Amino acid sequence: MRDGFGGVLRAQVNGATLAYREHGRGEPLVFVHGSASDMRTWHHQLQGVGASHRAIVYSRRYARPNEPIPEGADDPMLPHVDDLVSFMKGVDAAPAHLVGHSWGGF
Repeated sequence: MRDGFGGVLRAQVNGATLAYREHGRGEPLVFVHGSASDMRTWHHQLQGVGASHRAIVYSRRYARPNEPIPEGADDPMLPHVDDLVSFMKGVDAAPAHLVGHSWGGF
């Protein structure tokens, strides 16, 4: 698809649906994007890292192509941390190596 979201997988996490992709086998390595981006940030890393690991990229809560943040809602960090832990458990990727960018690195 043109928007880069064709064929994504979906995981139900803490009342939200999170889009993700994975490539490869081995130890899980999960990529966490920053605030002004989504899972597409890691497009170029997915194949390369997937040659030696189970590389997983996902879009955090409220990031495309997931549901947008409701108007006027707060977006604190701790729910994103809880989502990451639940996501990793839900896709059987815990424990995992983590790579974060910007807000996703916190």
